[in-house]
Amino acid sequence: MVREDLNAPSFGSSPISPISVLVGAPAPLLRGGIVSALVEDPRISVVAQPTNEDATLGGIRALHPHVAVLDVDALRRRGIELMRQISRTRTGTRVIFLPSASSPRAVHKTLASGVSGYVGRYATAAELRSTVVAVANGQTVVGEPLRRALLREIRVSGRLCGSGAT
Repeated sequence: MVREDLNAPSFGSSPISPISVLVGAPAPLLRGGIVSALVEDPRISVVAQPTNEDATLGGIRALHPHVAVLDVDALRRRGIELMRQISRTRTGTRVIFLPSASSPRAVHKTLASGVSGYVGRYATAAELRSTVVAVANGQTVVGEPLRRALLREIRVSGRLCGSGAT
């Protein structure tokens, strides 16, 4: 996983301030699996489990969770548009997307839109928990297979996913 330290406040071991997490996923089985994985860590508290975009945005506005973990593929709005709307809430909620599949270009565009974590559904429960803690601590995380694909794209093209940056 790629992590970038942004010197955000630490939630590493504080029992007083658990990391509040909103899990947005329409599919009950996927949502239940995500929640089950997260609640195994005493530092993480799942505060809401909305099943659509409107409830997700409403939950973020009302609850100001530290992190939102979103099944971006099942939501009606495209990921970047959803991230723009979340940014407009001005809650400081950091976002992790769980795509079913992705291209290096999609990873680049999504991270550029402000998403803090991009971890595929193939991640283990431990990787998801680690990602939530890292993102809550101000880091940016890209799951291993996605990271490899992104680096391969950079090496092959000599620039970052068609952005023109070298």
